[in-house]
Amino acid sequence: MADIIDIDVFQTVTSVSFEVEPNTNIININKVTSTGGGGGGGVTNLSTTQTATDFTINSDTGDDALVPLGNGTLAGATLNNYTTTEKNKLAGIASGAEVNVNADWNATSGDAQILNKPTLTGFVPYTGATTNVDLGEYEIKAGQVTLDITPTGTAVVGTTQWNDALGSSETTLKGGTVILKNGVDLVARVVNKVVPNTTLTKAAYQAVRVSGATGQRLSVELAQGDEDLNSADTIGLVTETIATNQEGFIITMGQIENINTTGSLQSETWVDGDVLYLSPTVAGRLTNIKPTGATGHIVVIGYVEYAHAVNGKIYVKIMNGWELDELHNVFIDNALANEGLFYETSTQLWKNKPISTVLGYTPANDASVVHLTGSETIAGTKTFSSNIIIPATGSELILSVGSGGIVNGLTTTTYPSLTELTYVKGVTSAIQTQLNSKQASSANLTGLSALSYSGFVPFVRMSSPGVFTLDTSTYLTSVGIANLTATGTPSATTYLRGDNTWATVISGATNLTYTPSPTNGIVVSDTGTDATLPLADGTNAGLLKPAKFTVLENTSGTNTGDQDLSNLVVKNADITAATNTKITYDAKGLVTAGTSLIATDIPTITQAQVTNLTTDLAAKAPLASPTFTGTPSLPTGTTGVTQTAGDNTTKLATTAFVTTAVSAGGITRSLQEATYTTNKIATVTAAEYAALTKDANTLYFITA
Repeated sequence: MADIIDIDVFQTVTSVSFEVEPNTNIININKVTSTGGGGGGGVTNLSTTQTATDFTINSDTGDDALVPLGNGTLAGATLNNYTTTEKNKLAGIASGAEVNVNADWNATSGDAQILNKPTLTGFVPYTGATTNVDLGEYEIKAGQVTLDITPTGTAVVGTTQWNDALGSSETTLKGGTVILKNGVDLVARVVNKVVPNTTLTKAAYQAVRVSGATGQRLSVELAQGDEDLNSADTIGLVTETIATNQEGFIITMGQIENINTTGSLQSETWVDGDVLYLSPTVAGRLTNIKPTGATGHIVVIGYVEYAHAVNGKIYVKIMNGWELDELHNVFIDNALANEGLFYETSTQLWKNKPISTVLGYTPANDASVVHLTGSETIAGTKTFSSNIIIPATGSELILSVGSGGIVNGLTTTTYPSLTELTYVKGVTSAIQTQLNSKQASSANLTGLSALSYSGFVPFVRMSSPGVFTLDTSTYLTSVGIANLTATGTPSATTYLRGDNTWATVISGATNLTYTPSPTNGIVVSDTGTDATLPLADGTNAGLLKPAKFTVLENTSGTNTGDQDLSNLVVKNADITAATNTKITYDAKGLVTAGTSLIATDIPTITQAQVTNLTTDLAAKAPLASPTFTGTPSLPTGTTGVTQTAGDNTTKLATTAFVTTAVSAGGITRSLQEATYTTNKIATVTAAEYAALTKDANTLYFITA
């Protein structure tokens, strides 16, 4: 709108109308007849005067017109200097449009009605929020909720955020000091009832046990592994400051972090992976020294995940050791000293019972029993129901007892057998006395004087057991050696050999002869037994085989058995032991030296000698001007060679080439030169493009 509007008014014109943007209201300016000087037709010159609240249209021939500022009811002036874009936007406002309308989503008529509402199907189409969405007391129902894995907001009580380092979500609990790691931790809110009054702290991470309940919360006191009363109900570790008689959180399973886990608080040294137990000596304290039945009750509290003085971590998983009478299949009733635990099949329970009840008798004390070792005196008559084994030096005496306690077997190598013992049955006097009156078998017979006989010497023979008689037969007196039965003929020049053969007595030397054979040799004696000479072996001396004799003894050089030793391998000088890739050997095959391979030692190998090399290389593109098939791509992180601008060949185009082409206007020209359905091209910013009503016949280029 121009600052000055010149309107030609003629005498015949009774009124003038003009439009004031952006509204279409008409201002009428009536003709004023001049009061002097003039007459007839003339010209009225208009000018404007602006103020902060209105502007005036001044007339040099009549009254001025005051144009006030517009309001919500009447059109008027404006203080704004609108741009062309803003004017176009104002011109697009529909007739009857209103401002400050309180829209109502559910309204179906009137100013509050929202037109062209989208159809919603159970979700809120709200993205790109810049402020918090407060639904008040209303709930959100969804098939799933996805958390932002890189949250930047500050967590407060009731906030649930994703902890990417943990790999889980976490929720800030009441009080704001305890963060529950969802899916990792289990916590309980308890009342501090420690006696004497003690403030529990996370820094000390005391172990607590259930002692009762207060105000619908569990009450806790310090746990200690000295007895079952103080350890059986251990529930968790303190994870925030809890004053006496106040509520706070403890962790019953999961990870407690940002504490001192070096063991210095306990005067110990802790390392990653240590098992932590409830201390049997200090209430509420942990230890990495495993208690025993003699030193305390075993209660596993957890494990050292990270040993650190400030950022330490403990994974809590309490496992309380069981008392025997707490096991489901054990029943102990008023246990007494020296009782044992025995299984009872009728009740399927282990029960405490004295030994005498289990055995059915009262066992004797040590002084009244026979021991396996040592010398002891056994008094009284003892009845044995099985065999008795009596050890002896170098042997054993085993008495086999039959029915009635009668010994019916005796096995030994030192003592007489049972059969031998029967030989002395019925002996009424000392056996040695009886033996002394008997004739020794190695002495001359005595007591045979009653058998005297005159003439020749009689022959004494035993006619019956224990009865000796004289045999007066004379056949012994006429028997000579020639009457003996033997092989050969007895004579004055023969003798009877041990093999019951008559042999001729040879006087003088013994003549030997030798009879060879391929397998041995026999030395024949004319007066005795012949001797066989065996072949030699690797150990004993003997005869030489015919073949070996031919090889080693016959050196005439004409016999077929001769051997030429000049072609045999002779040991060379020693070389240094080593592992090498190249060796040198002589004509006999003996290694003479060893070195490492050098380039000239490796023969040239053609492509044809390498399996598939020729065909594999044929399938590869050359480095110079390669032609690719398929969908070629450059490896990640590599770049190509930039082509010359304007190159219209089938070469690959790099990003540098594309950038140069775009900067030169090549794309625009190509679009203009090509057959394209658009008839307009516009260059706009991203913000302008978002605000535009898109024209299907316009090609938009978005600039930075």
